[in-house]
Amino acid sequence: MTAPRPNAVHPTQSLSAADQHAPARLISRKQLAERLGISERTVMRLEASGHLPPPVRVGLRRVGHWEGTVPRQP
Repeated sequence: MTAPRPNAVHPTQSLSAADQHAPARLISRKQLAERLGISERTVMRLEASGHLPPPVRVGLRRVGHWEGTVPRQP
């Protein structure tokens, strides 16, 4: 198993006050990977290991994450 890149935000990092009060919206795995500075495959590994919350199923083959439940890169 590969560790996240050194510049990635740790999944347990707390959210900023602005993120806690922002309206909820779904972001794709690709958007989450870009935000964290990691690959989409690493996002899937972090989901499987429990380091990221499980994704929300949007369709048969599409998933997303609630924006307020995942950390932002500083």
